[in-house]
Amino acid sequence: MNPLKRILEAEEQARRIRSEAEEQARRIRSEAEEEARRIQEEARKRGQEVGRRAIEEAEARARAHREESLREAEEEISRLRRWFGRRKEEVISWVLGKLLGER
Repeated sequence: MNPLKRILEAEEQARRIRSEAEEQARRIRSEAEEEARRIQEEARKRGQEVGRRAIEEAEARARAHREESLREAEEEISRLRRWFGRRKEEVISWVLGKLLGER
């Protein structure tokens, strides 16, 4: 076989191998990019779900805290009403005692 022909065939084979390698590299890169997009989308969805759950939990804790605060406030109001009721009776008795005692 002619050495020049062998060199040309070797160069052609090298170009073909290089072309196939480049095509395979493009395919691998494309697949990797697609996989990265899929992973990114999945992470975004998970992040949204975690955020939604965190908001729901925070809202539930806020409702529970509000309800507890309202219950405590109602108890305090009730206690103060009883206290003022007793004080009112004591003041009325004292005033009546003074008025009746002064006559």
